[in-house]
Order: sequence, then C-alpha cells, then structure tokens
Amino acid sequence: MQYIAYISLLMVGIGILFIATSYLISAVAGAQFVRTPPELFPKILELAGLSPGEEFIELGSGDGRLLGYVVKRCGAHAIGIELSPYLVLRTKIRYQRPDVQVRMQSIFAADLSDTNCVYCYLLPNMMRRLALKFRRELKPGTRVISYAFPIPDKTPDRTIPRTDRISALYLYRY
Repeated sequence: MQYIAYISLLMVGIGILFIATSYLISAVAGAQFVRTPPELFPKILELAGLSPGEEFIELGSGDGRLLGYVVKRCGAHAIGIELSPYLVLRTKIRYQRPDVQVRMQSIFAADLSDTNCVYCYLLPNMMRRLALKFRRELKPGTRVISYAFPIPDKTPDRTIPRTDRISALYLYRY
C-alpha cells in the first residue's frame, strides 16, 4: 500500500514537471500562453472569410479552442502551431479528428505557403519577425488576422477597434 502512495506522488511530480517545463519552453521562446478571448471567435471567423476545405493556421495555438471553433463553424481545415508540449498534447486529446491538427514546432519553422488564413496573438517583437516571413511565404490573397498587435510597416485592410473589454483585431491581405 505504501508503494502505491509513493508511485502516485511520483506521477504527480512528473506531471507537474512536464507542465512547468512546457510553460518554460514557451516563455523562453518569447510567447507565454494567453488565451484569445472566446467572445472574439465569431469576429475572427468573420474576418477570416473561410470557405469549407480552406486551411486556417493559428501561430501559437495554445489549447486549440479557436481551432475547434473554426472547424465546427465553417468546415475549414485547422492547424495549430505550438511550442509547448503540454498544450500540444492537450489539443490532440481534445480534438481527435482529422480536420484539426496541431504541430509542435516553432512558428518560424512552420510552412505557411499553402494556407488561406493565418491567425496570431503574439507580442510585438514576434510580429516584427513574422512580417518578413509573411512577405516571403504567403501566397497572394492569404488573409492574416492579428489580435492586439499590428504587423509593423503594413496597413491593415480592416480593423475592428479596441473596446474597454478587448484589444483591436487587424486583418491583412497579402
């Protein structure tokens, strides 16, 4: 009986270490997990203008809730790019379906050349680095939606202004 208690305690410790390491990886990479407010999901989908079968990529997909929402509401194929092993595992467990995928990789290593829409909620230093990647990789007509932080040196095609509850949403077309 005592061994069961030790094993249980060991398993809890390993779980805590896994979660802490996952968050540390994200923090060191420059992007801590902060959820997009769910009340913005309909606006994001409106800006995305997705048709069934199109590809939606979320850079820094966190727990994958937006991915699930996109697939359920418009039939697009949703891909999350996430660096945290814990959040990748959590998304894979939550959405065990072929139209929702999550990849554990750096957002800068992700191939964006075939996507129709990219969503990101990332800090200004990350947006600055992504601006060049977007110019290099995105095909003409690709939509990019950014929450809270604009893409430097690019004028948005549409902005949903900040309110007292939410930050601005920016839509760009490449």
